[in-house]
Amino acid sequence: VRFHMNGMPMQDQEEFAKRCGTTIGYLRKAIYKNSYLGTEISVAIERESGNKVTRKKLHPETYLKKWPELSEKR
Repeated sequence: VRFHMNGMPMQDQEEFAKRCGTTIGYLRKAIYKNSYLGTEISVAIERESGNKVTRKKLHPETYLKKWPELSEKR
């Protein structure tokens, strides 16, 4: 998320966060603390970033438990 947002002007960052159902403050705090992002926000980030930031990247250890449909064996 950090790399995706870093290239955006501040207003675009705020709009991105809003489209994801959160605030820029929440995303910054989560990035800074390397915090867990909820499943709904993760799906929104993937969608709003045009798949540049995926659920798999956001949850590399647990994404298959949360989203089994993302399995490559399908």
